Amino acid sequence: MIGSGRALRWAPILPYAAILVGLYGFSEAWAAVALYHGGMILFLLRSRRERSPLFRGGRPFEAVGAIVFGAGGGFLIYVLWPWLGLAGTLNAKLSPVGLSEWRWPLFLLYFSLVNPIWEESFWRDLLRGPSRGVEWNDLLFALYHGLVLRLFLPWTWTLLALAILVAVGWLWRRLAQLRHGLLLPLLS
Repeated sequence: MIGSGRALRWAPILPYAAILVGLYGFSEAWAAVALYHGGMILFLLRSRRERSPLFRGGRPFEAVGAIVFGAGGGFLIYVLWPWLGLAGTLNAKLSPVGLSEWRWPLFLLYFSLVNPIWEESFWRDLLRGPSRGVEWNDLLFALYHGLVLRLFLPWTWTLLALAILVAVGWLWRRLAQLRHGLLLPLLS
């Protein structure tokens, strides 16, 4: 049964399988996301763990801070764009993974509004650990992003992004622990 501890040990490999099949196998971002989200939903539905509330867990000023923090990442990418080794148009970078000029804005909207709900429920709730320090799941969360980033970024930037993602994954997990809900990671 998926809700058993033994089956949950395999849950962190889900994104790796989804990316390898969807992005690397079919060169299709939507397929990778469908496999990833479908698998997360299956694990979440079958788990016996008590769920953390999605939209609880922060004070108003903390919620604003989480939004600013999350937006800061997007701003940083915008500022660093010329140095990231991403010469050419965004469409030229995204079309090889099935995100044509008309499809990638839909993907971005879905990924901004829906993905955080499933991803935070999966990584920060279902796979949560009690530690105050960095856990394996924080590392595994960051590393699967490297499979995606490596399609677009040179190794140096990918490694820097992975270090940042480990820290951010840890921060989101700690916020969920401290505030007893997923609101702050979701907003971020």
